[in-house]
Parts: sequence; C-alpha cells; structure tokens
Amino acid sequence: MSIPQTSRLVAEMISARTTDGRAYVVGLSLGGYVGVHLAATAPEVVAGAIVSGVNVLPLPHSGRLRLMGALIAPVMKWGPVLRANARALNVSAEDLGGYQAAARTTSRQAFRRVNSEALDFRLPDEAKSSRCSVLAVAGENEHDLTRRSQSVIASTFPNAQACLAPGVGHAWNGENAELFSAVIRSRVTGAALPDELMPV
Repeated sequence: MSIPQTSRLVAEMISARTTDGRAYVVGLSLGGYVGVHLAATAPEVVAGAIVSGVNVLPLPHSGRLRLMGALIAPVMKWGPVLRANARALNVSAEDLGGYQAAARTTSRQAFRRVNSEALDFRLPDEAKSSRCSVLAVAGENEHDLTRRSQSVIASTFPNAQACLAPGVGHAWNGENAELFSAVIRSRVTGAALPDELMPV
C-alpha cells in the first residue's frame, strides 16, 4: 500500500471513529511521511500533526540507493543485518527483541516499496494551502538532508514550525522517550514546546 493510499485510509478512520471527526496525528519515519501527506491532503481531519524524520529533498545517487535496497531486501531478516540496523538506530538492548520481531513481519516487497517511496517523496502541492498545524522535527544527529527538510516543510505549510531534538538520531522516540512524549503532550494541550528543542 502506498503512502497516499495509507493516508486516505487513516483519514477515513479518523472521520469515522472520532467524536468530532478530527485527531492529532503523530508520525515518525515512515509514519511521518504518512502524517505529512495527511496534513496536506486531508487537513479537515487533522487537529494537528507532529512529524519526524521526513526527508523531502532530492537524495544524491538515488539510483545507487535503490540498488542497495534491492540487495539488502533478500537478507533484511537475517540476524546480523537486523542487529546492524538496530545499532544504527540506537535501539536499546532491552528493546532489541521487539525490534527484530517487528522487522521480521515486513515482507521483502514491502521493504523495497517503502524504500522507493521514501526516496521519491516530495511535499504534495496541497501543503501550500493546508490550514493544518504542523510541527516538523528531526533528530540533531540525523542526515543533513533530513535536518534541512524540516525547514522546507515548515516554510511550505502556512501554519508550521520546525525543530531539532538535541543529541539524538532518527529513532529518538526511543533514545529520549521523555522528550518525545513531552513534545506530543505540549502540542495536544496547547502548552509551550519543551525548552530542549532547538528551533530551525
């Protein structure tokens, strides 16, 4: 299922299952891409969006990255590969088992499709006129393009801001769960963002 298709399903679910047809949306990594698309194309169901780890800028050598994805797909569930990915994401030892179990539920076809969609993702044109409130965040230690993308997101959506989470990488919800939760809590309650966040 593609990002736009997933976004439509989430919009339908929010509309059908919430009391007022709206909800706060939080998306990290692939979920962030879905959140951005949802905020752009279905702002009427999004009370506010927090998206993290989303790259919207062209990646250099995208053909090489696609090839790497194709080569990794056949061995993506192999123990050493999963452990290497877990180290790259700073997954804690206590969470490693859960991470590996979840990763093994992903099919090779889904892995390749997700990889391709992430490489090609650009902000929908509707973002420029969306009335949705968006907070775009990246970990301070993420790839430079991902960090820079947060400014692009914030400057495209009329009601958006961008921040960096200090000292963490892509999976910062696990690296600094307290800050991640505080960010969500502040947006839902309308309180000020935590001081630790660095404005972009």
